[in-house]
Amino acid sequence: MGKKYRNSDFKNDTFYKKPQFYERLRIARLAGKETYFNEVRKINNSKDGRKYIGDISIQDIFLDNWDSFLAKYDNPDNPIRESIKKNVADMMDCQNPKNGVFVFRCPNCNNTQIITKTCKSRFCPKCGKKYRDKIAISVSKKILKMNHRQLVFTIPPELRPLFRIDRRLLGELFASVNESLVFMFKRHAPKAYK
Repeated sequence: MGKKYRNSDFKNDTFYKKPQFYERLRIARLAGKETYFNEVRKINNSKDGRKYIGDISIQDIFLDNWDSFLAKYDNPDNPIRESIKKNVADMMDCQNPKNGVFVFRCPNCNNTQIITKTCKSRFCPKCGKKYRDKIAISVSKKILKMNHRQLVFTIPPELRPLFRIDRRLLGELFASVNESLVFMFKRHAPKAYK
């Protein structure tokens, strides 16, 4: 439970002690010790509870600022792509209980585990991790056991509007990068090229 509910140290994580939760916790206590502890964990791990102790997630930042960001930067002259808007919306709605939950109950001890549905977006820090891990494992199997360098190619600011208008140009860009690398390695590092 520690991973699902980070803020579960009831001596240090005390958001649940605020007066607005007295009645809620009184009812939970009547239902039993485990119900009470779960209710305290839920309160401490709520958005406001996490903010109370300075535990803010990327999802919280987007939830607080995305609408004002769109209002300021999404305009007809420079629109934000729909695919970006969809990925951000999915990430902000990730693990929202309103989207459904899975309930697992152990037949032996009656312990219940509730798991919220995830967005499965690569943009989401929680869901995207499994995709990053999968790619890292795949790449690590293909590379040689030696030092590596990472090269970053960027598009000059003057050319970026062209790539926003015609996304197919990105294919040309990657072909040019590949051609440049092959030329450079053949000429200056033939061993590396092999």
